[in-house]
Amino acid sequence: MIKLKSMHTRLLVDDVELVADFYHSHFGLVPRFDDAGGVYQELEGDGMLLALFRRDMMCAAVGITADEPLTPAPEKVVICLEVADVDAAVENLSKAGLHPISGAADQPEWRVRVAHYRDPAGNIVEINNALPG
Repeated sequence: MIKLKSMHTRLLVDDVELVADFYHSHFGLVPRFDDAGGVYQELEGDGMLLALFRRDMMCAAVGITADEPLTPAPEKVVICLEVADVDAAVENLSKAGLHPISGAADQPEWRVRVAHYRDPAGNIVEINNALPG
């Protein structure tokens, strides 16, 4: 068995700058460095790290085609962001022009209150908070 040093999520996107701006503007994640080339970006905040990489470059690196469009994304990845208050977050995001694809709702079997959005690359973004008890 190998010993891991770290782990992060890397989304493959067509427009790194657009998706980075989404996570920065709406969720406060801060770019770790300035990538004017639009190829790769890492965003961080309070122990979180989200990396964005141009999809065509990853496809070329692993020898597959990048001809298919990303949107809508296959439902295989959800970026989960814990917030202090889901309803307040939904209200603030709505004021900023971002509207959920599913509004705030309790999911008792998951033990969380959630709302769901899509980022500009079509990925599902869940904001959540634990239900009491």
